[in-house]
Amino acid sequence: MGIQLNPVRIALSSLLLGLVGAAIVGAAGRDSPAPVDPHATPWIEFPRGGMDASELPTRQLVNWGDWSQGGRSEELAWQCGNSERNDFLGNKERYVARIGKDAWGPRWKIVMDVERDHIDIAWSHGDAIPPPPPPPSAGKVVAAQSRNFIVPVAHVRKSRIELEKIRELWSDEALWHAPQDEAAFACLDGNPVFLEACVNGRYAARNRNCNAQAENATTMLWHAFNELLPPPTDPEWRENAGVLNR
Repeated sequence: MGIQLNPVRIALSSLLLGLVGAAIVGAAGRDSPAPVDPHATPWIEFPRGGMDASELPTRQLVNWGDWSQGGRSEELAWQCGNSERNDFLGNKERYVARIGKDAWGPRWKIVMDVERDHIDIAWSHGDAIPPPPPPPSAGKVVAAQSRNFIVPVAHVRKSRIELEKIRELWSDEALWHAPQDEAAFACLDGNPVFLEACVNGRYAARNRNCNAQAENATTMLWHAFNELLPPPTDPEWRENAGVLNR
């Protein structure tokens, strides 16, 4: 007996095989989705509270940074995005922390330049106003202009992975993302910290002091920097010819 072939089944099977084949070919020819670039976004997200210059605390923040860093030319808010001040040597993402153990110090200045998977760190003692120069040695006259206050700066390169704890602590809601408050500028003690960011010409900063919500995060960030970096060399007054005194 011969085999009976059902024309309807043959047609349906052929159609199904054709659809499956077309799907396979289409999937093979379709471009794969572009991989997500982990470096396309800032290393640390900008404060969600923003930087509204119509708010007095924001203007106080920029003014305080100008004073604390010894003049506008040294202020990140002035350098960031300023075509006349290309101070970043090609880096487009910089973070600066001025942080200490407490109001009485010690106090460090940490500058972090992000370059893809690595971060270049420069750190030093960060007191805003240097101490007065020591008196000259007995019987020795020293002209005031011959003395220089030297603040040694240490440098190291770390991976992003090594600084993940810093990134997490910096990103604390009360420390970084909450809007700037006025209390930080009226308090003379507490646990002060000044954080800044410059990413592709955009600037953000937060100054916290006498802020109960941010105090624990500030302490933890200070300890994290101390675990990551050795203490910087102490500043010293020097004569042009050499070391004068510490």
